[in-house]
This record gives sequence, structure tokens and C-alpha cells, in this order.
Amino acid sequence: MNRYFRILLILCLILFASSCNANNVMLESEMKNENGLSSSNPSETQAITESNEYFTDPSHHSEPSRTLYFDSIACYHEFMESVYLDKKEFELYIKKNNFHMNGIQTKEDVTKWINEIELLPVPASTSYEFVSMVIDVDFNTLFMSYQCPEDGGCTFLIYFDKNDYLESSTQYNDADQETRKISMDEYPDIQSLYVINDDSSFLKAYLASINGYNVLVRTYNMPKESILPVLSSFTFDYGEFFANMQ
Repeated sequence: MNRYFRILLILCLILFASSCNANNVMLESEMKNENGLSSSNPSETQAITESNEYFTDPSHHSEPSRTLYFDSIACYHEFMESVYLDKKEFELYIKKNNFHMNGIQTKEDVTKWINEIELLPVPASTSYEFVSMVIDVDFNTLFMSYQCPEDGGCTFLIYFDKNDYLESSTQYNDADQETRKISMDEYPDIQSLYVINDDSSFLKAYLASINGYNVLVRTYNMPKESILPVLSSFTFDYGEFFANMQ
């Protein structure tokens, strides 16, 4: 009788241990899934957050927008020059860079975006290092990122539509503009500049009207007082930007 009791007790203990182990595995799996939303590497988490921030769809559409990414001025110059390739070389070029999946199917598509960009107040600087350039095909915006020689940097999000929704957004009402407007009398290319967010010690955000276009300007690791020196380091002319490609 004692023998059978011992066997039964051992079986119960084995089943109990297996059940606890299964629960622990499921709990660990759930925790990993939740933690998977953020990276253990702070720089990776920051990159993901910033990348999503720049391309937020105001309509909350679930599909990501199509973008054309260039990590150097030379890459954008190659994009411009692709219209002179023969048909087979052009098809290989757009597939190699995944442009065919992001709105570029023909040379006419390339020409269209080149002509659009030429009209914009494209920032160019000899003091800041070019980092990247992104054309959002679906939302008609141009994003450009620059790094300063020290630790900070700045970005420009330019809206192709001069009457963009930002202009009429409630957060830029008359009262707010009166208190958060920065004088731009010495900068004729910049018609207006408003502080959007200066609460963060890391990120500052401003809305500028440059040659009639809405431009969202962000500075990183810089005090609010640096915005005027930053903007004075840039020219907002496509010709100057094009000259840097040569």
C-alpha cells in the first residue's frame, strides 16, 4: 500500500512540476512579446521612435507610406541621373534600390519628383553634414537630416502643399502665435517661425514658413536659443543644394 502511495505521490509531483514549468514558459514568452515593442539598445529604440514620428499618417492608415530614401547627396544625384540610363539599366537600378516598390516605375516618375523637389526651399549648408534625405511619396513631404560638427543635429520636414493642414492646426492659433513667435526680420527667406515644443531637453520643434512653404524644424541636443544660429547656417535654395552634388 505504501509503495503504491509513493508512486502516486511521485506522479503528482511530476505533473505539478511540469505544469509550473509550462506556466513559466508562457509567462516568459508573453514578457518577451511585450518587451519586443522596445529595444534593449537605447539608440535602436530612439531610432525606431524618431523614424515613426516623422512619417505619421494623419488619417491613421495602417499601411506604411511609400518613401524614397537617400543616405548621401551622391545617392540622390544617381537618382537624378537614372533618367539617362537605358531601359534595362534603369529597371535594374530601381529594383536594386527598391524604388519600384515605392512609387517609381518609369523615368517619368523620377522626373516628376525631381521637378517637385526643385521648387522646394531645400536646406543646404557648408557647416552641417548631410545625413539623409527622404521623399514621402504618399504624403508629399521631403525630410532632410543634418549633423552639426559637435554633438547636435537638425532636421527639416518640408510640405509640398503650401496650404498644408499644419497651417490651420488649432495648436497654432493667434494667441499662441503671439506668445511663441520668433522674430525673423534678419532672415528674408523665412517669413515666420513659431516655437511648437521646447519642453524637452533633447528635442526642440519649430514651425517655419520658408518661401511660402511650411517646414517643421527640429533641433537635437541644442538649446532653444540656438535656433537662429542654426537657421542662419543654411540656405534654402535648391540651386545651392544642387551645387553640393558637384
